[in-house]
Amino acid sequence: MDYIEQYKLLVNGFKLITMFGMIAVDFILGIVMALYQKKFNWTCITDFLNTSVLGLVAGYYLVGVFALFEPTYSLAVPATWLIIEAKLVNDIVIKLKELGVTVFAK
Repeated sequence: MDYIEQYKLLVNGFKLITMFGMIAVDFILGIVMALYQKKFNWTCITDFLNTSVLGLVAGYYLVGVFALFEPTYSLAVPATWLIIEAKLVNDIVIKLKELGVTVFAK
């Protein structure tokens, strides 16, 4: 199997779909929250794209490249995915709470 196929097996699939889905939900909630609070600013969108999209996705792909060439790092790919997903869930919960949505009932 060549390197490209191995790389696809490491990083693509369910992990990538859920990551982009969570980023999309976070992005939409950020826009809704900014409109709700009447603080919408176009620079916030570019900041979000630089931090969430570029930073998280590029970091995930970079870990995949390391794992491709050093097989002992292969467990780092799902671990990185879990950390990114936890960060995105945290961001989404914070935004929902700021919008007044009850996320976890006591």
